[in-house]
Amino acid sequence: MYDHVDWRSLAHGDAAVLEIPRLLGELGSAPTSTAAAEAVYGLHEIVCYGSVTVEPAAVQVIPLLYQMLGSADFHWAQYVIQLIDTMVCVPGVIDAVEGELKYLVRTEILRGRPILLSHTRSASTEVRGIALTALADSSLNPSEDFVYFAEAFSEEGDPVVQGDLAYAMVALYLRDPSAVVALRGKDWIDDLLAHENPAVRYRSAQCMVMAEHDHAGFPLRALMETVQSEVMARNLLRSEYM
Repeated sequence: MYDHVDWRSLAHGDAAVLEIPRLLGELGSAPTSTAAAEAVYGLHEIVCYGSVTVEPAAVQVIPLLYQMLGSADFHWAQYVIQLIDTMVCVPGVIDAVEGELKYLVRTEILRGRPILLSHTRSASTEVRGIALTALADSSLNPSEDFVYFAEAFSEEGDPVVQGDLAYAMVALYLRDPSAVVALRGKDWIDDLLAHENPAVRYRSAQCMVMAEHDHAGFPLRALMETVQSEVMARNLLRSEYM
């Protein structure tokens, strides 16, 4: 099914690229979440090793991942969208595009955003949450999309997805702070950090820590450590392949 791509021409001395058809096949037919996660992790190591770069094979792999997501018979969307989001978050892919390869990766990612949007209506909270996160991370209009995510956050009843929406809102803010402050004022992040849902507090702080953002000296890491046990005990974080 995946042999129509000339994977050998993409290897450039990296024999691991030749494993991509096998890994895609294993992912498509994975009987368990463990098998699916292992296949996605294998793909991750080849197309975006270390989550800090993208490889030429990613340009061919992304459309095939979206093809899986578009199939009603595919059951592991949460892991596939996580892999796509990992590539989205590689520096120089979405915002400050660096070089032809990252431009091509960006093009393929953006081409599939309607599929990501369709998964925000999934019955699975895990799929819904990561789809919302990936949409925010791949946004080309952070301030405009912030309005959509803020409205979704106020209406969301599931605590896990609400945490993902908080993460998405902060991620959009960090990409265009002045525009978001103009929309919501300067205290809305403090409201998230004091929210009654510990997943919202944890994910908001996590987003800023990962971005190395200093929120007016707020002890973000300490907050995460304080609420982590409750978040884990109540199973308020999505399972991930890494």
